[in-house]
Amino acid sequence: MKAAISPLLRGSQRLIRWLVNRPREMLIVAFIIGFIAVLLLNRQAKYLAIPLADISSQQLYIHKGNDSAYLIIKMPRALLGQAIRQQNAKALSKNPLVSDPPHKTQPHPNYRVLALQYRHGYYLLPSNRWWHYHVPCIHIRYIPHNFYHHGQLVRGGFKCDYSASEAWADKLLYNLQGESLSPYLANLYTPLFHIKDGELRIGSSRSD
Repeated sequence: MKAAISPLLRGSQRLIRWLVNRPREMLIVAFIIGFIAVLLLNRQAKYLAIPLADISSQQLYIHKGNDSAYLIIKMPRALLGQAIRQQNAKALSKNPLVSDPPHKTQPHPNYRVLALQYRHGYYLLPSNRWWHYHVPCIHIRYIPHNFYHHGQLVRGGFKCDYSASEAWADKLLYNLQGESLSPYLANLYTPLFHIKDGELRIGSSRSD
């Protein structure tokens, strides 16, 4: 073993001495090494991975980043069939010339991923009114069952039950698709995600 290591060690020492005497070549080698390191780091940080074991159908999983948050939902079994039927009905009524974005065509009907901004401890809900670009929310409550809202049956959803202003009480409500049930709020965005190797990967395509 030592006999095999010694030639390698001597060779590396000769290479170091050669580079020390040639500063331009040393800079080129350092640049190449740095470039490879950046590529490897970008490859590792290409997506956010959430273990499926951490996601429950009975509670909302929230991942908070520096300026954004992801709401991750595992559809309750009792609501899954109806959610799929609603999604299929919308697909049939859609203009056939309009293509769905990738996240709408992925085969993961039992999971939902919704994105929103998160700053200084507040979830910022997108508003339909330009003078209220975001509505701040402190706490989001998950509703994993059917309920009625203004006489309308909603098959599961979530709401902001602690906003920065009492004027928004009972107005900040979404269904499990991230569609707003309030005229004041816009729908939430669904980022690209995929499931692989026991993980839900946000920002990942099927090939990752």
